[in-house]
Amino acid sequence: MITAIVCIICLLVLPTVLVYLLLHKFIRRYDMDKYSFSLRCEDMQGEFLPEHVSFYSGKNRLHGYIFGDENEKRKGLVVFCHGLFGGAEEYFAFARRFVRSGYAVFMFDNTGCQRSEGKSIRGALQGLYDLHAAMEYLRTNKSELFAEKTALVGHSWGGFTVAAYPLKDTNIRCVISLAGFNKPAPALCNFISGWFGRNLGFTLPYCMIILLLQYGRCAGISAVDNINKTELPYLAVQGTKDKIIHYNSASLYNYREHVTNPNVKFILRTDERHNKHNTIFRDANATEYMQERYKLMSRANDTEKEKVYTETDRFAINRLDRELTRAMDAFIVSSFHDDNT
Repeated sequence: MITAIVCIICLLVLPTVLVYLLLHKFIRRYDMDKYSFSLRCEDMQGEFLPEHVSFYSGKNRLHGYIFGDENEKRKGLVVFCHGLFGGAEEYFAFARRFVRSGYAVFMFDNTGCQRSEGKSIRGALQGLYDLHAAMEYLRTNKSELFAEKTALVGHSWGGFTVAAYPLKDTNIRCVISLAGFNKPAPALCNFISGWFGRNLGFTLPYCMIILLLQYGRCAGISAVDNINKTELPYLAVQGTKDKIIHYNSASLYNYREHVTNPNVKFILRTDERHNKHNTIFRDANATEYMQERYKLMSRANDTEKEKVYTETDRFAINRLDRELTRAMDAFIVSSFHDDNT
């Protein structure tokens, strides 16, 4: 009996605790880095000036941004969900792109991220709770926007969130997942492997145990299962050199053969300029410029960092890849046009 208890502790409890401690690296709070090269609110002027809104997800007040609401001829609404390690401002380039294309855009900082409340992001499924709260905010406070044909778009963690989001809202007409994953446990395993720079697949069952303890039967939620419940158009984009969401492991792309929804499209980006986690949507010149500026920043002292930051062209460093954004635009237009409601 004692031997069995010792074995359980050694093989199950201790490894689970260790993995849990490792995962705290990812579920902590994320505030904006003072020297981040992301676009900031002060960069968004004129037609891109956001309306700041707030709403509750559980006990935490979340901060949101609405762009292009004043455009009476808008084509529809894009709701964008950000990835791990940041917040909405990291994706303001998408807001500018979609507003230029004639859409209103709603972005928000998830629980524990940037301008939103929360001591941490709480867990892998928190994005789903936050997206639901955001949609309920629109339903209650922005009924005209809520009534618009809507595209859900997300990257990484946000890519999973939009793909796994239950489509209770009939105004949602299509979903675009950029570097999204299918299930939380394999993705957490990928995160840990990426952190150590080696394949640590043996952590998968312990990630699942942690999720089960936190979310119960919802722990195994699958984006593909959700996608297969409808014939709504989905677009999944993945890079072959993604070291955070591995294309041949946790990614949505890797589960493409399990998809039965006939209206799902996949784009695999193989070009070295666009096949990594944060470069699949970035202009190639912007990526080179970003690498150059971060290299300078890494070598700079505190005084020099301020100089590097102020001299960096944040619009140039956040320029989006034209080929992908055109494909996204065409996908949304086609989805909105094909819908007869």
